[in-house]
Amino acid sequence: MGQTLVARLLQADETSLSGMGSLLIFDDLTQRLKLRAQAEERSSLDLISHIRRD
Repeated sequence: MGQTLVARLLQADETSLSGMGSLLIFDDLTQRLKLRAQAEERSSLDLISHIRRD
């Protein structure tokens, strides 16, 4: 389960089967652009773009 920090920012914690924990942060920058950050042994930052094709 996640926790909403502000109107559009979501923070979540997860633990793997090996016991390693990580912090996840999700942010909807725009309707088509999303940010995902993960902090653990190796940190990552993803920028996801949604393109709608009709």
